[in-house]
Amino acid sequence: MSFASEITVIAPEETFDFRIFMNNILNYKGYKFFQSSYNITPQYEETHLSVNHDYWGSTITYIGYFLLYAGLVLILFMKNTRFDFLRKSLQKIRTKKSTLTTITLLLLTSVAFSQDHNHVMTEKQIDSVLIANYIDISHTEKFSKLVIQDAGGRMKPVHTYASQLLRKVSKHDSFEEMNATQVFLSIQQNPRVWFQIPVIYIEKGNTKLRDIIGIKHEDKYASLANFFDQKGNYKISELQQEAQKSNIKSI
Repeated sequence: MSFASEITVIAPEETFDFRIFMNNILNYKGYKFFQSSYNITPQYEETHLSVNHDYWGSTITYIGYFLLYAGLVLILFMKNTRFDFLRKSLQKIRTKKSTLTTITLLLLTSVAFSQDHNHVMTEKQIDSVLIANYIDISHTEKFSKLVIQDAGGRMKPVHTYASQLLRKVSKHDSFEEMNATQVFLSIQQNPRVWFQIPVIYIEKGNTKLRDIIGIKHEDKYASLANFFDQKGNYKISELQQEAQKSNIKSI
């Protein structure tokens, strides 16, 4: 049920009818007529209207609402406010959390690296690991046909790239009855295992390098782990820098 008031406005210049009900007011020459209440009795029906005539008051009120809304919006972005302080505090907390997460990951990585580095695999363990990570030859043949781009920008099949890489590292076209592509895929599949496998060829008679990386003089191959200490430092970094300097031609 809705209640409405039917009124007639009589003015010197005009006369008209108007229907006033909830949320539908009469605004006439600065006067606003509202339906404030409606009363029904057995004898009669009556409506109560409220009249408002305050142009400047309403205007100032609306301006105040606008300034309040603008202030609430600006306070979110202005400097040296409570929100700015809270935003900076949250940013510092996020930065600290990110730093702590990074440090934790580095510590875990260091522990894992130290465990991998200190663990020396026997030939039997190496054979078992290689068998466990053996790549099916049929899959290898399909993968070998893929064409890739090497560091020099040349396009070549995966097999060619893997063969060149294995020959450069081990001086052989195969390793433990695996062809070059099988070795390449196995390294991609489980690099931590290959970190411990002695596959890097060391020239005969190079006892100085063997002493630096800590392998026996009769060992023909070294693992990648042999070239790093327990802290992850590259053992031959100084020798590498000297070799690079000697290759620079003076003008």
